[in-house]
Amino acid sequence: MSSAILRRIMNIKAVSICLVLSVVGCNGTGTVTNGQAKAPRYKSAYPHLGLVTIYDGVIETMAGKVFKGEKERSRKHKAALLAYIRKVQPFEEFEADMLRKFELLKKGRDNEKLRETEEYRSEFTVCANVSMAMAMMLGSNCIDVYMRKHVHPDKLTAGLFKLSDNYDDDVTISWIGSEVTIGDFNKAMKTEIFQFQKGDRIYSYNSQPFSWKQMFGRRGYAVFRDGKLIERFITMMN
Repeated sequence: MSSAILRRIMNIKAVSICLVLSVVGCNGTGTVTNGQAKAPRYKSAYPHLGLVTIYDGVIETMAGKVFKGEKERSRKHKAALLAYIRKVQPFEEFEADMLRKFELLKKGRDNEKLRETEEYRSEFTVCANVSMAMAMMLGSNCIDVYMRKHVHPDKLTAGLFKLSDNYDDDVTISWIGSEVTIGDFNKAMKTEIFQFQKGDRIYSYNSQPFSWKQMFGRRGYAVFRDGKLIERFITMMN
């Protein structure tokens, strides 16, 4: 993503907080009255939590801000970008992942009195914050991939994308800045830690500023063999 695009989505956290508050409502129980009606495409196992509001609100806001002020580009790419994000991690999968460690919230589906307890409210707040952060990371990474693949393609990464067969590799490829030599790599790592083969190619990568601000930044090197990513070396993360 360009710096201009990044500036447009830097206020996503404030927007997301508003979304969480709308989910919590006045009684702070995490009950939603119309969140599901707004997104009938999803089948929520725990509709009382309204995680769909966070998921959909965050990714739609981010996608909208990427193309803000660019009507033609928005018309051409926004729907496809959203479809890509939802394909990478469908809401049903997102909801299951977010609730994996929150058994109390699951029990609240069939126990309205439980939703009124302080313990439940506290757990919901934690879950909402985690869900918000994960939706932002999902949206940010998918935007990086989509933009580099379809909006601003380049010779450096086009061939690598073509041979990639998974999302995680696509994300790393979208962050690639330049190709480096084995000597440059060993110098940066301060040791010969990898047994290279003839034909191996090494690229330095650095995730976008937005990811660093939101505490999921990555920087390092990626080794490709026969066009496939075979090893990552993370030199910095937060």
